[in-house]
Amino acid sequence: MNDDSYKWKGIIAYLFSFVGGLIIYFTEDRNYTLKFHAMQSTVFGLTVAILKVLCKAIPFVGWIISELIGIIWIIFVVIGAVHAAQNKSYRFPIVGEIAEAAEKIIG
Repeated sequence: MNDDSYKWKGIIAYLFSFVGGLIIYFTEDRNYTLKFHAMQSTVFGLTVAILKVLCKAIPFVGWIISELIGIIWIIFVVIGAVHAAQNKSYRFPIVGEIAEAAEKIIG
């Protein structure tokens, strides 16, 4: 597979968050860096989704926090997609370690 397909798969993994990450993770078998980015986007997307739901349960301030989380999500998606497109390993704080541990468990 050529480098362009790896680049686009990495971008897709981040843009489509945990669903895109899972699809790329289970369909990719050659590029370890791409698999890591796919798992990281899965863990990050799921974490953001859970945090946003929990924040919206908090009256008044919760929706503000939820929107801030959404902005942070966009920033990290761009950072992750750029690194994945360049086939460079980049670990998000905390989430990167969780993604690596999950990858070892899943195989």
